Amino acid sequence: METKSKKEYSSTPSVPGRNSPYKRRSRKPDVMANLTLTVVVIFTFFDAVGSQITPSNTPVFERPNCENPQLDNRMREQFLDGHNQRRSSLARGETESNGNRTLIQNIRQHPRAGNYHSIAPPATNMYRMRYSCDAETYAQQHANSCNRTVQPPYARPGYKENTFVYRNPRATPAAAGLAAMADWWSELATYGMRTDMLFTQGVRTRETRRVTKWAKMAWWNNNLVGCGLKHCGKYYLVVCMYRPGGNDVGRKVYNIGPVCAECPTTCYEGLCN
Repeated sequence: METKSKKEYSSTPSVPGRNSPYKRRSRKPDVMANLTLTVVVIFTFFDAVGSQITPSNTPVFERPNCENPQLDNRMREQFLDGHNQRRSSLARGETESNGNRTLIQNIRQHPRAGNYHSIAPPATNMYRMRYSCDAETYAQQHANSCNRTVQPPYARPGYKENTFVYRNPRATPAAAGLAAMADWWSELATYGMRTDMLFTQGVRTRETRRVTKWAKMAWWNNNLVGCGLKHCGKYYLVVCMYRPGGNDVGRKVYNIGPVCAECPTTCYEGLCN
């Protein structure tokens, strides 16, 4: 009699799950792992490529944060944005009216000739302002004194200042700050500046129709600003400090020409970064 071996092997290969004593687990695709990998690849791609697509990117600018308890960060941002938004509009040559005397005289002399108006020309080199806690310190010191006259240079070393008296004691500090910036900036539309933007001795010493406060807000390389305000009983005193300061006789408020043409690095919304 033919003896059988203890274990017989089939000539046909084992099929998992059928004739194999071991059942192999079905391999389901790891969906989460694949999804995670896909997301990482996508974000890595856009992080690398997106940094090169500067026109569609919005730069992130440093927001002000100072220790002075008399002003909160929301007010600081209001002052900073209020300056930069106006400078941006001016630099792009879009909307800022220049109440030029010659044009005003033409309107009076030739009223039937049409509505004369002038838009301030674009700037090649207007810088974006940054907020300075040091400037705020000097501005707040002046505001706390409730002294409405401009401080001497030794009291504000390295800065020039704008002051504004807001005669509405019931208003909020935010309203006082907004009113100050609107008043200073309105000098351009109300009184006008030379169309070549040259800051002459005559511009500096005008007894009336002054544009010196507007000029400090608009001066091309004034890249630091800091402000303070104080409720002085019957009014608010608002003060802003600027560096380098501007209003230099014989120099231009800004150079006229293609927007951002003289920016040393990048430019955003008409302002050099």
